Amino acid sequence: MIREIVEQLKTERIKIKMPMDVLSQLSGVSQKHISNIENGKAVPTIDTLSKLAEPLGLKINIDVIAAIIPDQQAATLPRTG
Repeated sequence: MIREIVEQLKTERIKIKMPMDVLSQLSGVSQKHISNIENGKAVPTIDTLSKLAEPLGLKINIDVIAAIIPDQQAATLPRTG
């Protein structure tokens, strides 16, 4: 589930052409940590994911029931605003 969220965040960052250093400044998460997260070398907390999502215009929405029932959609990133 976390990996899918990270991929969605990375895809959106690239889509809107936001450099990693800009995301770092806007989110307060170090550029090295963002790189490690995007490359699968670090597992982010929900708090870190939320910090990264906000500058991208996304919101982390996790359905706990779906995490218990594997057939359900467990995470989505709806647009904010």
